[in-house]
Amino acid sequence: MARGTSSLEQRGDASSSASRDLALRLIASLLPIKSVLGGRAALGDCGEQAAGLTPRHVHLLVEVLVRGPLSVSSLAEIAGANLASASVAASQLEAAGLVVRTEDPVDHRRTLVRALPGAEAFVAAFLATRAAALEHALAQLEPGHAEQLVELLDELAKALRVSIREARTPLSARSPQVDE
Repeated sequence: MARGTSSLEQRGDASSSASRDLALRLIASLLPIKSVLGGRAALGDCGEQAAGLTPRHVHLLVEVLVRGPLSVSSLAEIAGANLASASVAASQLEAAGLVVRTEDPVDHRRTLVRALPGAEAFVAAFLATRAAALEHALAQLEPGHAEQLVELLDELAKALRVSIREARTPLSARSPQVDE
């Protein structure tokens, strides 16, 4: 045992190191997947409308399609971006003819982003290509592994959202954890 450290501290360091190694392995595994499913090149098959757009734009567009008109500040929150970045993204989606930005009739200080009729077809084309590639790759996995993978990735996504939200919340503003 190292001088001045307890076995508990050493186990904690080893656990932390193992977690870090696992996180790095996961990142290395996800990067090629991200480039196939979400890189700029992935928008190439969506026609001229996709020029200058990224998968983040598609994510925001899907949110507008699913939730209905959203304020730019809501888009910023969804994207985990600042208001200026969300505003630029909304402008780019509008320039592509996928959304229209209008003044909120209730609060004239807010801008609402609403999907245009062609937006659904654009998203469908984007998702169809990726779904076909994923379907082919998932078919190569052992039976049951694909479902398990999706469930685990859903859990990971939820945990990441919580971690990111907690990282953005100052310690003083967090509610205390109560053990039951």
